[in-house]
Amino acid sequence: MATRPPNRVEDWILEGYPAQDGRLVRMPLHTLPFRIGRAPEAELSLRQPEVSSTHAEIVATTQGLLLRDLGSRNGTFLNHIRVQGEALLHDGDVLHVATAEFRLVLRPELSLLEPTITRSHVVEDLPRRFFPNPKAFQELLSGERFHLHYQPIVQLGSGRPIAAWEALGRPAMSGLPDNPTELFRMAEDLDAAPALSRAMRTAAVRQARGLPGERIVLFVNTHPSEMDDPLLLPSLAEARRIAPDVQLVLEIHEGAVTELGRMREIAADLASLEVQLAYDDFGSGQARLLELVEAPPAFLKFDRSMIAGLPSASIGRRQLVRALVAMVRGFRIITLAEGVETEEEAKVCAELGFELGQGWVFGKPAAARA
Repeated sequence: MATRPPNRVEDWILEGYPAQDGRLVRMPLHTLPFRIGRAPEAELSLRQPEVSSTHAEIVATTQGLLLRDLGSRNGTFLNHIRVQGEALLHDGDVLHVATAEFRLVLRPELSLLEPTITRSHVVEDLPRRFFPNPKAFQELLSGERFHLHYQPIVQLGSGRPIAAWEALGRPAMSGLPDNPTELFRMAEDLDAAPALSRAMRTAAVRQARGLPGERIVLFVNTHPSEMDDPLLLPSLAEARRIAPDVQLVLEIHEGAVTELGRMREIAADLASLEVQLAYDDFGSGQARLLELVEAPPAFLKFDRSMIAGLPSASIGRRQLVRALVAMVRGFRIITLAEGVETEEEAKVCAELGFELGQGWVFGKPAAARA
């Protein structure tokens, strides 16, 4: 006989992305046992060929909810560990039925924030749409648990004095991806990428006060989704309040510069906050030359793809880069060569007219106290 989970007022929810369109689906466990499989009569019917006809089930016991494998061909996993027989379930657990991924939650309004049980002996080839530790991620957004490193940006030419720094960060918490790209990918799944970007910028500004020099110029990054985020400007105003003696430069990726009118608004708003604008990765995709005229930045960062190989490049390629640099400087925009890795590249960039350079040849990212 089907029963409801004992001693629970709220419904349990199984949430995941079972459909091809990538939408998050939430399925209440109104009746138990809750069977999962490829069979049409299953409470959760999955069409993936890797899923067995009667693959697994969730049952209620006096201990609580149990996940039971029903002799499936490709396995049932709890927190990335294969279930042998049955296993006790907890709020926030991650379940895999073959390769289909789900999370079990008690209160759906907190389903993306509750902690997940994590254990060793992880199976690495399962999908990872859910954070391994959502509670740690929420703590990251509310504090300053970041390792911030700063990479120097130098003036090209004699002496190469440091002109500015770029802030680069990663979480200083266990249970979260150490790689920023993976961290932001997961944040995107939670619609939390703007919040993560704001938190990292705030931490970068606070820690930048330990950098050397009387006048600190600090380049900070944005996420593309922040172009329409109403909290972008308030967060920058707060950063200016935290460190009024730090000159902020906001980097916007070239690929995020898609609407000229919106870029004009952002440029004007940044000017009102005395925050300078930089377009990042110029030349990595479509070179948006119109925006350079109609919504000009203070800095233009030429992508590594335009710098790599310049010492041995053809005359034509060098002439093209020289012409682009001269054109940009003609608009009174400061040119910056990114990803300069060798002395030969640094020398050629200076010869072609670049004013600033950034890359390992000038200094690797390091903590402010270093």
